Amino acid sequence: MAETLLPVANPDKLEQGFSSYGAMTSSTKGIPSVLLSDAKHWYRPDIDGLRAVAVLAVIIYHMNESWLPGGFTGVDIFFVISGYVVSGSVLRHSNLSVLDCFVGFYARRAKRIAPTLVTVTVVTGLLMAVMLPAHTSMLSQHFLAGSWGTLGLGNHFLAMQEAGYWDSTVSEDLDPFLHLWSLGVEEQFYLIFPFVTLMAYGTKHSAFHAGGEDTSCALRSVTVWGMGIIASMIAALVLMGYDEKLAFYTLPSRFWELASGALLFDTQPAWSKVLTDTGTHRNTLRGAHLVLQLGAFVLIGFSLTCTSTSGFPAPGAWMPVLGAVFYIMAGVSPQSQLNQFMSRDLIVRMGQISYTLYLWHWPVLCLMSLVHDRGSLAYFASSCAGFTVASVLTYNSVERFFRSWRPQRQSTVFILLSVSLGSSAFLLHKLGSPAVLGRFYLAEVPGDHLGALSGGKLMNGGHGNCECSLPGAGANASSDRACFKYNMDPAILAPDLQDVTYCDARGNDSEARLHECTAPDPNAEHDAMPTLYLFGDSHAGHLVPGLGQAAQGKFHFRWYHRSAKGFEDPAYFVRVRDMLEMQLRPGDVVSVSHAWWVPPLRHGQELHSLVSARHASLLLLGDTWCTEWDVDFNYDFECSPTLFLPKRIIRRSAISRGVR
Repeated sequence: MAETLLPVANPDKLEQGFSSYGAMTSSTKGIPSVLLSDAKHWYRPDIDGLRAVAVLAVIIYHMNESWLPGGFTGVDIFFVISGYVVSGSVLRHSNLSVLDCFVGFYARRAKRIAPTLVTVTVVTGLLMAVMLPAHTSMLSQHFLAGSWGTLGLGNHFLAMQEAGYWDSTVSEDLDPFLHLWSLGVEEQFYLIFPFVTLMAYGTKHSAFHAGGEDTSCALRSVTVWGMGIIASMIAALVLMGYDEKLAFYTLPSRFWELASGALLFDTQPAWSKVLTDTGTHRNTLRGAHLVLQLGAFVLIGFSLTCTSTSGFPAPGAWMPVLGAVFYIMAGVSPQSQLNQFMSRDLIVRMGQISYTLYLWHWPVLCLMSLVHDRGSLAYFASSCAGFTVASVLTYNSVERFFRSWRPQRQSTVFILLSVSLGSSAFLLHKLGSPAVLGRFYLAEVPGDHLGALSGGKLMNGGHGNCECSLPGAGANASSDRACFKYNMDPAILAPDLQDVTYCDARGNDSEARLHECTAPDPNAEHDAMPTLYLFGDSHAGHLVPGLGQAAQGKFHFRWYHRSAKGFEDPAYFVRVRDMLEMQLRPGDVVSVSHAWWVPPLRHGQELHSLVSARHASLLLLGDTWCTEWDVDFNYDFECSPTLFLPKRIIRRSAISRGVR
C-alpha cells in the first residue's frame, strides 16, 4: 500500500506514477510510446489504474464482505505492484555508489510512507481517545496495535494476538489499526530489498543500464529472486500447518508476492522485447497480448469475487499475484485494451491517492460505527464521504508536500521522520496506558451526576465483593466471598425498596412471562410520575439497589431481567419496542446494562429514535470492571461501575435529564 508513489523526475506529476524499465535506461530505444510522457519522464498510468482496483476492492470488502468476498486480495495485488516499483526505485539510481544508492532509497521510502502514516495514526488515536470509554473491550490493545503499526511492526503484533484477521474484520471490537499489518510487511521488505538487490547484481548493479545485455548479471538476478520466491512459498505452506496467523501476517510467508514483482521488473528487458518486437509475426503478438489481458482479467476478477478465506497466503494468493503479473506484462504494449481502459483519468486519479485511501478507510469505517449502525445507509454514506475527504486533504497537504521536499542532507530526512514516527508511537502507547485510558472521553458523565443517580451504591447487590454489598447479601452467595446473586428479585436484592416492578423473562416459560410483563400498562398515561426502566441481565442486578433508591419518590422503577443475549434477541427487542411505543412518556428514563456490554448497542439507533420522539431519556450503564475472577465466582471488583453514553448520538443533555 505504501508504494502508491515512486519518485521520478517531475515531483508534481510523475512521482505519483510508475517507472517502467525504459525509465531506467539512458535512452528510450525499444520502449513503447505508451510508456512515455516525453523523453525525460516515464509514467504508466495503467499501474495507477490497477492500484485503484486494488484499494477499492479492499474498501468494499471492509464495508461489507458479502459484496466482494475476495476483496481482501487487493492487498496481494498491491504487494506485486510494490515489488515491481521498488526495483525501479533502486535500479534507476544505480549509477550511484552502493552506499548512496541505499541511503537514497531509504530516504525516499521514508518520505513516501512516514508523513501520511503519522498523520493518520495520530488523528485516529486522538479520535479514539475522545469517542470511546475506558471500558471499551480491547481498547488498550487497539492503542498498542497502533503504536506497533506506526513503527512498522503491526503485523507482528497482530500475529501474537488470539484473534485472526478474519475474526477481527467482523468483530464488534473493531481495531482501527488492523490494516497496518500489510504496511508492516512492505516496510520490512523495503529494509532488506537493497541487500537482496546487491546479492543479485553485486557491485555491478549499474549493469542494469545496459538494457539487460549482461547475461550473467541477469541470470544471477533470476537465481536470487527465484530462490527467494521458492523458499518463501515453502515457508508459507509450512506456517499454514503450524500457525495460520503467522503465515498470514509475517514477511517470510509473504515475501514471494513482493519478490514476484521485483523479479518481473528485473527480467523486463527480456520479456518486454518479445512482446514489443515488431519482427515477430503479427498474429503471434496479438495472441500473446490477448492471453495476458484475458489471464489478468480472469485471475484478478475471480480472486476478487470468488475467493475463499482459507489457504492464505499459500496457495490462495497465487491467483491475484499471477493476475497482477499478467496485467503488468500486458501493459508494455500499446495494443492492450485492458490497460488502456484502466488508464482513464478518473481511475488513475483514484490510484494516485490509493495509499492515503488505504490508510484512512479502515479507521473511518471503525469510528463511523460509533455513530451509525454498521450496515445502514447513513453508515456507508458518511464513511465514504469521510475517508474520501480525509484522503484528498492528506494527499494534497501532506503527501505532496513531503514528496517535493528536497533537503540538502539525507540525514535531515531520517532524523525528522524518525522522531515523528517515534513520537506518534509513544503517544498511542500512552493513550492506551492505564493512567491515561479513558481520561479524554468527552461523553463521560460527570461524577456528581453519577453520585446523584446512585447515592454511591450502584454496586450494591447482584455482583461485587462482600464489602460492596448490602447487609445480608452474602446469604444468597455461592461462597463467603462471592456475592453473585442468581435471584434478581428486588425483594431479595433490596427489600426496603418500594414501587419496584420486576419482570423475570427467563427459563422455559420465558415467552409467557415476557408477554405478560411487556404488556402495556393501561394506567401509565394517566400517572403523573415518570418511569425508570432497566433492561438487562443478571449483571444489571448490581444496579437495582442504587437505581431503585435513586428512583424512590421520583420514578416508578421497572426492572426487566433477561439473559445475557438481551437486545441481541430480535424478538425480545420487538416486544420491548412495542411496549415502549405504547406507554413511554416525556420524562421517562430507559436504561440498559448487560454483561461485558460495550458499544455498539444492538438496535441502539432505533431505540434512541423512539426515546427521543417521546421526549424521554436513554441511559446506558456499563458492566462492572472485573479485574479478577475464577470458576468459583470469587470476584474482585473495583466498586465503581462506568456510566457512559452509547456509541451513537445520545446527547449529554439527555443523560443529564435522566440523572436529576
